[in-house]
Amino acid sequence: MKARPSLWYNGYDGLKVGAHLNGGYMNTIHVFDATAWFSTGLGQAYLDSNITKNNYNTFSFLLNYKTSTSHFIKKSAVYATLKSLDGLESGLIGFEKKSNNDKRFTARFSVFDKPKRMANSKTQ
Repeated sequence: MKARPSLWYNGYDGLKVGAHLNGGYMNTIHVFDATAWFSTGLGQAYLDSNITKNNYNTFSFLLNYKTSTSHFIKKSAVYATLKSLDGLESGLIGFEKKSNNDKRFTARFSVFDKPKRMANSKTQ
């Protein structure tokens, strides 16, 4: 497993400080990467006049996971992603199958959401 610090920036949340972890067995089984950030609000910019300053997302994360299913179907894997990042929340699950010449077939299902707090105007 490897770990490192992570910095991120966007105009709505400002500077984000966090950590990134990744690992897996032989880059085939239980391969994952996970990053989490805490927003500082420093450097918020480019906000519309109807957006309340300091109403940023306090916590953001990105999780990816993939593992081989070659015991059942050769050259196949399942994967998932879950994130709450830059004002969007989403989840995805999928299945991947490689052919003998390494062409990929994928089937996936995903869900996206934009929380209401991002669309709210200033409170009076």
